[in-house]
Amino acid sequence: MGTYAIYLMAAPLAAHDRLAAAVSSEFGAGLIHGLYWVFPKTVELGKAVMALVAPVEARHGLENAFTWSPFLTTGAFGLVCLGLACVLFSRKDF
Repeated sequence: MGTYAIYLMAAPLAAHDRLAAAVSSEFGAGLIHGLYWVFPKTVELGKAVMALVAPVEARHGLENAFTWSPFLTTGAFGLVCLGLACVLFSRKDF
């Protein structure tokens, strides 16, 4: 359930600039930007993969979609989750 919740939370954050502009406080905008950089970027990963594998005719609007930041930040999120899981698992007494 946690994985699905993270996926649903990360999808709207793809429009973090528009969400932050709609919030009335500076704290709320900072929180939205912070959450954007913490959670995995599933939408950006999908666009980047489509930009890599799609034929030239099907790349309408995806010309500048490939960047390394979604891969790096999502990989960092995965490594942190794996590290926390290892710490929690090592504390279990079987």
